[in-house]
Amino acid sequence: MKKFYFSFFALLLALHYVNAQSPGILQYISSTKGGGCYTVEYYNDHLFAGTGNTVMVYSTDPSSGLITNFLTDTRLGSNITDMRMYGTHLLVSANHDGIYMFSTASLPAALVTEAHY
Repeated sequence: MKKFYFSFFALLLALHYVNAQSPGILQYISSTKGGGCYTVEYYNDHLFAGTGNTVMVYSTDPSSGLITNFLTDTRLGSNITDMRMYGTHLLVSANHDGIYMFSTASLPAALVTEAHY
């Protein structure tokens, strides 16, 4: 019976490993390399995902709205709790790391930190 339970557990573990996705590819929004996704914002054909302590930026197809590719990411010092667009700026609150203001003007190259409080 122990052999059966061990085999069953090994099979479940193998299935989980096979279904895992590679980092940086957004197939399931809670499985990105930054951690679980807490907040999402959309602006000017860009999707901003607050995943763990990482802001990940993806481009989208304007006609279909589907994600086309990963552009850039920015690591913060703490988990992201909320994000909001304010004009062309992305405001991000990080749990113990304060509030960031990023400019989206330089996308797709990078998010530019304009302020950190």
